[in-house]
This record gives sequence, C-alpha cells and structure tokens, in this order.
Amino acid sequence: MKLTPKGNRVLITGAAKGFGRALALSFAHRGWRILLSDIDTEGLAETAELVDLAGGMAHWVQCDITQPEQVTRMYDTAMELWQGVDVLINNAGIYAGGRFADIPESNWSKVLDTNLIGTIRCCQKFVPMFQKQRSGRIVNIASLSGILPMPGSAFYSISKAGIVNLSQNLRIELRSYKVGVTVACPNLFPTGIFDNAEVLDPAMKGVFDNLMYYSKNTAAQVAETIYLAVMHDRFLVTTQEVKDVEFIAQFESGMEKSALDMALLAKSLKNKTTLKRR
Repeated sequence: MKLTPKGNRVLITGAAKGFGRALALSFAHRGWRILLSDIDTEGLAETAELVDLAGGMAHWVQCDITQPEQVTRMYDTAMELWQGVDVLINNAGIYAGGRFADIPESNWSKVLDTNLIGTIRCCQKFVPMFQKQRSGRIVNIASLSGILPMPGSAFYSISKAGIVNLSQNLRIELRSYKVGVTVACPNLFPTGIFDNAEVLDPAMKGVFDNLMYYSKNTAAQVAETIYLAVMHDRFLVTTQEVKDVEFIAQFESGMEKSALDMALLAKSLKNKTTLKRR
C-alpha cells in the first residue's frame, strides 16, 4: 500500500534543527500537515515558520522522549489535532563518544535512554493507534553504525543497532495491519549532532567533523531519500556510497518472512509428509 501526500499527517521528533528540520521541509514541500517535537522550543518555532513558508502546515509540541508523561502529551496533542497520524518519524537522538572502557555510566545511559528507550517509548505509544486505523508508517532513524561498527562510538552504535532490531520486529508484527516500518541507516553527513555531543577524545571529534565535511550527502538529500522510502514502503534506507554492501539485500529480502512464518511452514510441510506416509 502506498501513501498519498494530500492531507496526510506526519509527526517528527527531534525537529528543532538539523536533520529533523530537513525531514520536516521534505514533507512540507508536498503540503503535509506536520507536528514538530523537540525539547528546544525556540528551534521548534523556527522550524515551524520554515515549514509554513515551504507549503506545509506546522504545529509543534515540546517533548523530551526520555520522559513518559511528555511522550503521552505529544501523543495527546496529535490526537487532538488530527485524531491520529499517518507517519511517525522517530528522529530524536544524541551522541556521546569515547573508548568503551572510558565512557562513564552517566554518559552511556543517557545515550541509550534517549536513542533506544526513547524510540521504543514513542513506538509503543503510537502502535495501538496505527493498528486501529490499519494504515500508516513508522520511520526510525538509526545510523550506518547500527549495522557496521564505528570505532570510538560503542554506545551510540549499540543504541542504533537496537533501533534496527526494533524496526525489524515491528515490520513483521505490523504488516498484517497494513502498517509499514522503515529504518534509516545513513552514513555520516552534516547534521549538527556533534555540536553539543560529549566526546572524550578531541581528536575523534576532529575526525568526525572532517568526515561530515567531505560527505557526499546533505541532510536535504537524505531526507528526500527517506520520504521516497516512506511513500513506497521500503524497509531499509542507506546513503549512496554504501548501497553495494552485500547484507543490505539480505535485510530487504529477509523481512518478507519472519522466523515464525518459517517455523509454521516447516511444520505444515512435515504434517503433509506424515499424512502421505499414512
């Protein structure tokens, strides 16, 4: 099933600036109604103004996805505005870098709580709504580091790998409800995620800054790729330079059958064989 952009409703977390803003503008150019969410109210107001200028219709709500009551408020706002959403984009996330043994728990627990637990929290809040309306898309923003290791970024990579696995499971569980799930795993590109990041090794931050500076991708280009993936119900989104990675095809094809499907098929074949023998 394909979504049509006319009149559709999208909620984007982490939308005050950077990649969240780029995602909002990609949908705004097609005239979508957009609910923006972030902890930064000043940035939200700026993004909302840009969305309106680009042809969308913006609303915003302050939300820290690590706080359950605030996620509930975000959900309630969406229901009050539109009685539901067609696309939920879980984009909010943070970064903390350093060698595994050197990162204090206060740092890595915050990364996991925001990136992974926060995304789970938002999904769990909205999934019953999607099941009830029997349509829609969930988009989880992970990273290439969720499927390939990124040295010096262990806990960030762990959080993103969890998002990839979450998305795989949701894709399987929700397909009977005609709800699609997409996970985005782009390589580094300029987003501003490192602006306020806690990086223990200054040299490492310099490396990441250089990688982003020389990246072939822009936030707008990646956002556009994700928009098209949503419209065509693609599962995995990567950036251009990693499209030849062999396991990407395995991700796409592997989502068509779950382990449960395969087990049931095996049982069915076994039963047929037993009946023939009788």
